[in-house]
Amino acid sequence: MKINSELGYKDIEISGSEDNELFAQFQNKMAEIQKQQSELSGRLTTASAADSISITQELEGIGLSAKEFRESLISDNPDLFFISFLKIVEGVTIPEFEEIEDLQARKIASFKYYRDHYFDVLDDAPSMMRTPVFHGYVMKYFDDLVIRQADSVNIEIKDWLDKFEGHPQGFRYWLMTLYTKYQESKIMGMDGVTVFLSDEYFLTDKVDFMDEDQKLEIEEELKFIRPNLIGKMAPRMNLLDTAMQPFSLNQLNEKYLIYFFYDPDCGHCKKKTPVLKEAYADLKKAGAEVIAICTITDTDKWKKFIKEQKLDWLNLGDPLYQNNFRMEYNVRTTPQLYVLNQERKIIAKKIDVEQVLDFIQNYELLDQNLAQ
Repeated sequence: MKINSELGYKDIEISGSEDNELFAQFQNKMAEIQKQQSELSGRLTTASAADSISITQELEGIGLSAKEFRESLISDNPDLFFISFLKIVEGVTIPEFEEIEDLQARKIASFKYYRDHYFDVLDDAPSMMRTPVFHGYVMKYFDDLVIRQADSVNIEIKDWLDKFEGHPQGFRYWLMTLYTKYQESKIMGMDGVTVFLSDEYFLTDKVDFMDEDQKLEIEEELKFIRPNLIGKMAPRMNLLDTAMQPFSLNQLNEKYLIYFFYDPDCGHCKKKTPVLKEAYADLKKAGAEVIAICTITDTDKWKKFIKEQKLDWLNLGDPLYQNNFRMEYNVRTTPQLYVLNQERKIIAKKIDVEQVLDFIQNYELLDQNLAQ
């Protein structure tokens, strides 16, 4: 390849590399188009209403010609690496679906096509790893097009990682990138992705870039995550009431149970408990019962807290330290809140007390819609 760098950018000469020759042609053409668009946009700010229509039409025409130019480059040079790059920039071309008369049905068909064909523009994913547009294009798929539910995310991640079989650097990059994304996610239930990636990859021979100490650390963390995943049956607890008598949670018939784990010495608990108490009457009307579970063994502090806060819901604790809820419900910080349905499966966790009433009401509506 030969480049005459003494010339200006627009007149730069490249020979001996089809990819770079085409890239230079593309850059020059797009620079010309962008200049035209900029000039027209500038005129648009001061144009009259009549002139605005004309200028807008010109802008649309320039945009169309730019699209046709890119499409012609792609169709005329299908085997070049630069075209693989350009396909990502161009994205998925969605059919018009003119045969579908209903507008809403047409939108649904367009979205489904866009999602199903999103990765068709990637001729060879591993070869595109180092291009500047690749990472953002892939992450947009996981951000916008994957259902925000752990099982759906897990399927999509596995399908994506399978594309990097035989490409260890790409596999490692995307495994760690997606692991970090969902580990840091604020969306409820995404810890199910952490468990899946650990079981499917990190704790197997598919991963050779972690030592035994790192894998042991993951295994220890999973002990706090695995038992309380969304959709799982809530771990059983044998708790005592304030009279030190055993209380069986199985005798409760409410449609929803709210487990509220708290520490009487916790400043945050002292702020959140009154908020939950204020919502208690409405929660009862929605078919829920609050089970406030004290996490410390000091019964005097526990009873004092109940009296000071005037808590008339179900107050239980584990003063004899006979339960493992601190691990099984991941109560390493307080307060922690879980919502169980009538089957006593976990349907929500680690949500703020301000959100719990809205969550149950919305869950009721969803349940009713699914039943129809």
